[in-house]
Amino acid sequence: MVSKIHRVSTLEVANEYEALLLENNLIKTLKPRYNVNLRDDKTYPWLIITQEAFPRIFPIRRKTLKGEYFGPYASVKHMYTVLDFINRNFPLRSCKLDLSAKALEHAKHRPCLDFHIGRCKAPCALLQNEAAYLISVQRIRNLLKGKTALVIKELRLALKQATASLEFERAQQIKQQVDALAEFHNRSIVVSTSVKQVEVCHFAEDEQGMMLQYFYIDQGAIIQAQHLYLERKLDETRMELFMLGLTEIRQRFNVPVKEIWVAAKPDQHIPNIRWYVPQKGENLKVLELCYQNARKHLVEKHLNTKPKDEDSLLLQRMQHELRLKNLPRRIEAFDNSHLQGTFTVSAMPVFINGKPEPSAYRVFNITSAAHADDYACMREAVYRRYKRCLAEDQPLPDLIVIDGGKGQLQAACESLVALDIFNRVDVLGLAKRLEEVFIPGISEALYLNRRSPVLKTLQHIRDEAHRFGLQHHRNRRSKAQYASLLDNIAGIGPKTADAILIRFGSIEAFKVAPYEAWVSCVGKSKAAILKIALRQ
Repeated sequence: MVSKIHRVSTLEVANEYEALLLENNLIKTLKPRYNVNLRDDKTYPWLIITQEAFPRIFPIRRKTLKGEYFGPYASVKHMYTVLDFINRNFPLRSCKLDLSAKALEHAKHRPCLDFHIGRCKAPCALLQNEAAYLISVQRIRNLLKGKTALVIKELRLALKQATASLEFERAQQIKQQVDALAEFHNRSIVVSTSVKQVEVCHFAEDEQGMMLQYFYIDQGAIIQAQHLYLERKLDETRMELFMLGLTEIRQRFNVPVKEIWVAAKPDQHIPNIRWYVPQKGENLKVLELCYQNARKHLVEKHLNTKPKDEDSLLLQRMQHELRLKNLPRRIEAFDNSHLQGTFTVSAMPVFINGKPEPSAYRVFNITSAAHADDYACMREAVYRRYKRCLAEDQPLPDLIVIDGGKGQLQAACESLVALDIFNRVDVLGLAKRLEEVFIPGISEALYLNRRSPVLKTLQHIRDEAHRFGLQHHRNRRSKAQYASLLDNIAGIGPKTADAILIRFGSIEAFKVAPYEAWVSCVGKSKAAILKIALRQ
């Protein structure tokens, strides 16, 4: 990295906090190759209440419009949950129409769909005045500021007034708002009613880096929560990494607080911010909760982080233990399923890098072969599959797994030889009784360790082929079992059969109905065909 340095320059700032902010801004602007932690330009979304006649509320990521901003929201899902609650209980307009007093004098608007589904009260059509509209806006503003109790108090007062004036329908609507708001408020995580407006930050470490957990608490409730993992790149100290992450989170949220709670007071000074280290009581419990969340997210990261080469190691092991020519990235398996030679299907699941790929699964309804001949069924399914692959210039699999012993494997190999692709793919058979692996050209079966991940992968593939084939076999049986008598009459299609069953309810009722009813249902020509077929 040193060899790639072109020039070194320095900038002097007042303190370390300003240095962190400057570093953050420079990384986002210049995007240097080796600074990966702060390079993205993402910002968290906000909710904006616009400054216009009949204000709107909607999400926004950059502060480019005039209005009042609330947030930012680390969880977009949470933001849309809040927005959906507002739209259902305090309906505001979502259109971009000019609803100034001057524009409304001349404009003629019709209520849109939002009005008809209760999401707007159509101020554009003069069905709601601005004073009533602004009352809802103020309640939304209080709700977004965390003053839920004040909104509930106002609504309960309005409920009493509506009840006293015998406006029972309006009173019921207000009561529903109160109930919904109380339920919404109860979802907030209240940590301590004594905590007014602070930020809390703690961390948990591993060998590679640090997981930071951040809380923004307002009026005793956790309004925002965010976690961030930072890797050590240049042997940063614990406190340097902590300040780097805290600066990144605070710049995204930009909340107006004067106090930050931490486990140990940093040396860096942040203008207009006081560091506070809780020692006991409710405040210490809040800090411990922050640490518990940091620890939980770190554990989850380790559980969800899979070694990058684990899949390739399994494939390499399969290639070695099964004596394959190719690395088995794409595996296709075949299994036949039938009932005494009837409704025979051959299922073909697909595995890519050791994982099932359901969108690539195929099933073959066996037609030309003797259905009770398992070898002939396997021969037909394999031949049809790879004949089409060659015709459509599709890639061949790296490995074909046949569910069965030497006989089924030999049948599959005959089809591959007929298509002249036997030497281009690997193929093997897996017999269930002793979990024997059969490989073409080797007379003795191959026995894998019962605990081998290779054998477990083959068993998974074989079981998936069996499940998929059995599912489609049962579907064919069910369809045949409930097939209508009408399906076997030439000239009578599925639509005509459905029309008859809908009109008469059953074939028996149709048979005893007068001929004129037949004609009115299906027409003269088809009625004549049915008369010959059903009344012979």
